[in-house]
Amino acid sequence: EKLTLLRTLGVNRLSFGVQSFDDSVLESCGRIHRGKEAVEALNAAKAAGFENISLDLMYGLPGQSREILQNSLQTAIGLGISHISLQFDSPGISGHQANTSTRPRPDLSPESGAMPTSVIWSGPACRGPV
Repeated sequence: EKLTLLRTLGVNRLSFGVQSFDDSVLESCGRIHRGKEAVEALNAAKAAGFENISLDLMYGLPGQSREILQNSLQTAIGLGISHISLQFDSPGISGHQANTSTRPRPDLSPESGAMPTSVIWSGPACRGPV
């Protein structure tokens, strides 16, 4: 209902700070939403007529493996999102204590099948529990 109202008022672009579709990673990052809720919100935006939808995913989060990251990328791509921003979580800014040498590096090669239509590399974006 709110999304439809936004659309009728002329809003033509939405951006969702999903961070991850994995519930355990979301919880470790202090997020209050769940992966399923993010999927539902993205689908509702599409159903309301939004075509220009972007979402932010993050990598290097506590407890996030390469497989978890790739699953989140595949979920985002499977939803037909037109723009995916992939951001690196910096422990020095977010407060997370992690060994950067063990952080997963996303495999975005064509062979991985995980390449979205666009990726913006930036960071940091995650703010852990305060």
